Amino acid sequence: MYNNFVFKERRNFNKYSEIRLAIEKKNRNFLKNSYQINESITYWYAFYLYEGIGGFKDKDKASELYKVAADKGNASAQLRYAFAIKDEDIPTFIKYLDLSVKNGNSMVQCNLGYIYFYSKYNIQVDKKEGKKLLISAANKKDAEAIELCRKENINYLDY
Repeated sequence: MYNNFVFKERRNFNKYSEIRLAIEKKNRNFLKNSYQINESITYWYAFYLYEGIGGFKDKDKASELYKVAADKGNASAQLRYAFAIKDEDIPTFIKYLDLSVKNGNSMVQCNLGYIYFYSKYNIQVDKKEGKKLLISAANKKDAEAIELCRKENINYLDY
């Protein structure tokens, strides 16, 4: 519902048109005044701040807001917050990726499966967990997961 409001007019204009910039500024003001209503609006306000849509970029404030939305269960915010802190705190990075997976973000399943399967970010290899996540993502038609399963001879079709 809120997502449709934010993007309904934005899609029809090229990136630099005056009309689009005015709509983005208007949307940002709406989000700024409404972000405490629920985690979806908080997420979108953080997105606008992070990307500098409708105004200046504020990655620090965006990161704070991503965390707020993430802690309320928003899977997209959990992913964004994880990558906002990746270089500072790997265990928390993995924790928020895992939360995002548990809250239904299938794209993250492939990424987290890759991290576990190949021991990225100094995470201990966990081929079993990595395989499980890759199979789940592949069964949701994630092209990268399918490619990794084929490369590693993981049968994902029987699950």
